[in-house]
Amino acid sequence: TPLSPISIIFGKLLSSISQIMLLIIVSLPVFSVVFLFGGISLLDMGELFAFYILTALTLGALGLFFSTFFKRSSVSGVASYGAMAFLILGTLLLSAMYMYSYVERTGKPMAFTPILLYINPMAGFASLLADQFGTGISVMRLFGNSVSANAGGMPLWEGNMIFDGCIIVITLLLSIVKINPVRKNI
Repeated sequence: TPLSPISIIFGKLLSSISQIMLLIIVSLPVFSVVFLFGGISLLDMGELFAFYILTALTLGALGLFFSTFFKRSSVSGVASYGAMAFLILGTLLLSAMYMYSYVERTGKPMAFTPILLYINPMAGFASLLADQFGTGISVMRLFGNSVSANAGGMPLWEGNMIFDGCIIVITLLLSIVKINPVRKNI
């Protein structure tokens, strides 16, 4: 094929996330009405949509990465869903276990956010909403205490967006290196 590995990878990524992007774009009128009546600021809308798009790109890049490294689509699908399940449920479960053992050992509630929550997209989304509502809603209340989502320094959603950006770059670069559009006959 005359296509370069970069164009193949980016074309496949854009086609895989096009439906999600369409849903994000279609939701703009609803957010416009909320913005019009003063329920959300333009900055809040931008942060929310940037988080949506970056999360969609991350999950698409992970799926693309596994599809370039595994020959069979069923194996790559299982690996993709497994990685996504770990990011969403695994990090939450491991953080809860860590927090429980910390409280059991010390007898005091945690005063910091477990680092694994920074890579969890659901914790990042909850943190983003908590920052936008400004009502003291805390992701950490899921674990039984009221430590703020900002306890570790940066908010969970900002840490998650940085992590997502790194995952996108790494998985796309590895996919570009792995794919070989030109078959050489020996």
